[in-house]
Amino acid sequence: MSQRTVAIGSFKRYLWALGTVGSSAPFVGLFGTVVGILKAFQSMSTAGTGGFKVVSQGIAAALVATAAGLLVAITPSSPQLLCLAGGRYRRRVQDIL
Repeated sequence: MSQRTVAIGSFKRYLWALGTVGSSAPFVGLFGTVVGILKAFQSMSTAGTGGFKVVSQGIAAALVATAAGLLVAITPSSPQLLCLAGGRYRRRVQDIL
């Protein structure tokens, strides 16, 4: 086998895992958002009134879950974006292959 074939094989070895994480992360973030909003509404029903102090903890949890889901979803696509946008990075990858 040539060095190029070995390098391509090593790049593709765990590509399926990266795709799985990248495609399922937005759904995990969405689930966290829904749970945080439900927590906010539960706090409102327990307190009997609305207001920032009552719902802030649930909304904060929802925002953190959304941000984490987006971060995990965007990170796997970063090398692809760099490869498309950066000529220098693309040349280095082609040199390796």
